[in-house]
Amino acid sequence: MPLTASHVVILRISLIGTKPEIWRVFTVPAKIDLAELHLVVQRVMGWKDVHPHEWSIDEPGGTLRKIAASLGDVFTYRYDNKAGWDHTIEVIATGPPSTYLEPYRILDGDGACPPEDVGGAKGFEKFCAAMADTSHPKHQEQRAWYGGPFYRDAYNRSSAQKKLDELQQ
Repeated sequence: MPLTASHVVILRISLIGTKPEIWRVFTVPAKIDLAELHLVVQRVMGWKDVHPHEWSIDEPGGTLRKIAASLGDVFTYRYDNKAGWDHTIEVIATGPPSTYLEPYRILDGDGACPPEDVGGAKGFEKFCAAMADTSHPKHQEQRAWYGGPFYRDAYNRSSAQKKLDELQQ
């Protein structure tokens, strides 16, 4: 069945360079453009949209349906050029909207989004090591910078869904 503008697409996004993997599965309309998809990615992942971003595809005014219309299609999204937070996004399913397949829904995910300005994947590893070990020489400094404890494995899907819902209002 060809992908139409009314279809819903299930995407899987994964943050490259983190172990364990930080990933999300979410739905968007096939007709979504890249500017709106950027806003969705920010909310789904947990970023704060304070840095530039870029896509691996250069399709001004393009829609998801035009750039990734088939199952298994993959493209990349970079957030914060300095830190180089690269994400792969894969089309994992498509279909007509239904009560089970609605756009703008987060279906699954794992791992907390790295804090903004932590210094990329290597900086994130150092941050996590310091935050996880109260005897680490930088533990108190990092905790104060972050504003409290950080739980690397925590992903609050309902909180992310609320932020995504706000985008649609």
